[in-house]
Amino acid sequence: MSYNIRNIEGGDKLLSDPLTFEYTNRNVYVLNAIKDQMPDILGLQEVNIEEHAHANNPLRTGGGPTSMSWFDTLEGSNGLLANGYSVFRGDSAGSAYNPIYYKASKVTFISSGTLNITATGGKARIANWASFQTINGGQTFIVVNVHFKAGHTDDDKAERAENATKLMAWIEQVKLLGHPIILLGDFNANINDAAITSNITNASGGFSDTKVDATVKVNASSSTGLNPDAYTTLYGSFKVDHIFTTLLPEYTRIPYYETVDNKYITGSVGKYPSDHLPVIAYIEFPIIH
Repeated sequence: MSYNIRNIEGGDKLLSDPLTFEYTNRNVYVLNAIKDQMPDILGLQEVNIEEHAHANNPLRTGGGPTSMSWFDTLEGSNGLLANGYSVFRGDSAGSAYNPIYYKASKVTFISSGTLNITATGGKARIANWASFQTINGGQTFIVVNVHFKAGHTDDDKAERAENATKLMAWIEQVKLLGHPIILLGDFNANINDAAITSNITNASGGFSDTKVDATVKVNASSSTGLNPDAYTTLYGSFKVDHIFTTLLPEYTRIPYYETVDNKYITGSVGKYPSDHLPVIAYIEFPIIH
């Protein structure tokens, strides 16, 4: 599963009520949305370790904490670690992390690392990766979690393309290991964007879209982005969160794919937890031992 949970940004609406994560209990709703799916592997984007540190934050003068962290919610007493997950946080791009959470009951962690995919002169961008082996079956595989540059200007598109080029140069070396690779994240690009078509899904990239390969598809073509000012309305065509695969062994199945419409998770509030929807794919490896 891939989910951009939106960083906790400054601004008048936030500073006027700094404990709400932009609206009351949004942080709790994000956690609940994840726990509702309980994926074996979870890649998150825009996870910030320190927020609300603005000089005008009312908490500074009220004697309260000067910062809050997404990790306080995600990994607190009711969070993912208390529900069977372990995590590789990796390095951050600025203050934002792309952590990879995994169920220790389903996979054995092998190794991990962080790749710098920052474009020349661009904003810091990283890709976190981790390798695992399935406990039931013995298949080794690699997960890569990315967050490309956003925006629609020519400079934005060029920066995003360079993010992809640097990522794929590393992946070409990893392919020599022969293990399946699952590439997921917020690519800030539709499937027909040049950053994807020229680097990831072309013949040399060799990645396939789980949305296409899945036997059962739910909301597969739905937008994954929405207006963060209201948290209520999806953009008409903005599917920028993807799960790609390559080097899948024979007899691997992808029985299910879903763009998860999780507005209900906030109950009577009637808002989505984030300005992105999560995407989830079931990938079933064959048993090899």
